[in-house]
Amino acid sequence: MLFPVNLQNKLGLMWLLVGALFLTGLGRRDWWYPDEPDVALPAIEMAARGDWVVPTQNGKAWLDYPPLVYWGARVTGLITGRIDPFTTRVPMLFFAGVLLLATARLGAQLRMEEDGRWGALVLAGTPLLWQQATHVQVDLGYAAAQAVGLLCYLRGDSAPAGSRASWGWRVLGFAAFGVAILGKGPLGMLLPGLILTLWHGFNKEWRRIGELAPLALVSLAVAAPWYAMLGQRIGWDVLGEEFYLQNFDRFQSTTRGHGGKGWWYYGKALALDFLPWVFLLVPALYHGWKTQRTDRRWRLLVIWILAPFIFFTLASTKRNVYPLPIYPALALVVASWLRASAGPWATRWRRGAGRGWSGFWLVIGLLILVLVVAGWSMGPSGWDPLWKYPGLMVSLRPGLIVLALVMMSVGWLAVRAMRRDELKGWTTLALGGALIAGTAMHTVLPVIDEQRSYKAAAGWLAEQTPAGEKIGYYWPGREASKRSAWLCHLDGRRFVFLADPAAAMAWLNQSPAGLLLTTPVLAADLSAVVTAAEWRISSTSWVVLKAGEDEPQKD
Repeated sequence: MLFPVNLQNKLGLMWLLVGALFLTGLGRRDWWYPDEPDVALPAIEMAARGDWVVPTQNGKAWLDYPPLVYWGARVTGLITGRIDPFTTRVPMLFFAGVLLLATARLGAQLRMEEDGRWGALVLAGTPLLWQQATHVQVDLGYAAAQAVGLLCYLRGDSAPAGSRASWGWRVLGFAAFGVAILGKGPLGMLLPGLILTLWHGFNKEWRRIGELAPLALVSLAVAAPWYAMLGQRIGWDVLGEEFYLQNFDRFQSTTRGHGGKGWWYYGKALALDFLPWVFLLVPALYHGWKTQRTDRRWRLLVIWILAPFIFFTLASTKRNVYPLPIYPALALVVASWLRASAGPWATRWRRGAGRGWSGFWLVIGLLILVLVVAGWSMGPSGWDPLWKYPGLMVSLRPGLIVLALVMMSVGWLAVRAMRRDELKGWTTLALGGALIAGTAMHTVLPVIDEQRSYKAAAGWLAEQTPAGEKIGYYWPGREASKRSAWLCHLDGRRFVFLADPAAAMAWLNQSPAGLLLTTPVLAADLSAVVTAAEWRISSTSWVVLKAGEDEPQKD
């Protein structure tokens, strides 16, 4: 047994509390630009049409992502009767749970069962997982499917060679890689295939490498039906072009954004996204190299980390979420070292890092509390670092006080636990970090949502536009616009995209009762128009224009 019974009961209660905080917080804010509306809108439009095949935005095929995340939102929507922020985020929390369970079972499959449980704990205390578990994006689903696939493959690999169990489990593993393809494209199979090829090659298991090719056909068989139906619906030429752009073009160029990042980018991202465990990662790898480099299991974890990390570093398009599939291996490596008897230096390092991070929560919580209370005493016209958003700081203060108290409590409890037992201290930090994230979902994010949500403004647009009519949208460029954030709340109404001032004026002249959505800077290029409404949402100012000379309405 890893933990004493009384500690297990306390941990179970804490996990229930954290899980409840996360689950009940999923619907407390709108979809936030840039990623969430892009993923939510296809699910909304597919549900409206009763379609399970073709993702669309504004009524046109949108193939930036395969359908797994849309299907998850639709299934949840069938239960709740609607597609909203809650229903689109529930699958994310489910995928996070699958990833944690797979990490724990991977430890057991690698004959490091207690390390597996600790690996799941480490992963659960990771900022990137908190963000992905509550954010509508595609990476968590395909990372979970890859982890399940590797778990099944390893179970088959440990069975007698050539046996039915060996083939059956490995087939099931590659079927999971097929689900990963439906989560984020070919990388769902290529990344684990690369890991397994390098692993077997390093161990000189040439027969196993040869068996990967027929197993890859299983992955393709799982994913191919959707691609086939999609090609029939939208045309094979369109599908082929989008397949190239979304995969090969993204690797070799940055035409779709997320470029301009050097080779060091993922090291910097890991330093933040894998906190606080990143302080243990280098010594964990060093200790493993000294003591376990001949261990076939440890080699797998290292290859699992390095191969995708190098692959994504070589790619032109970079985002911090891309290496998410390596996080189970990172967690298992750190967990193994946390429990290892590596000498006095290891104990001093682990306790020092733990005390340092505990102190961080104490200091940050105290700093927030002092600043908020000081600002509060000065009144609404006093200290306000969010001066661009009048009134926001006043609204945030109650939530910030609660969040600061939770941070300070976590830091204090972790410091005390670290003195008695470093493992209990790190357990407190893992659970406490998740508790802080869950608290923020209820106290801070809903207040910020008032500044970031497009729901109210889009609702006004929908009220002013008869069903079936279109709204003009003048903002050139693909990535610069926030069109999907509007469309998520327009109740099926669509935009007509206008590329230049002449097209925008032609739209208003041809549709004198129609509305044109744009920005104040772009509106300056248009003449003979009046402002029907205007808003500031997050960092962007918007105006609604129409032809004629009526009194402007401001919101």
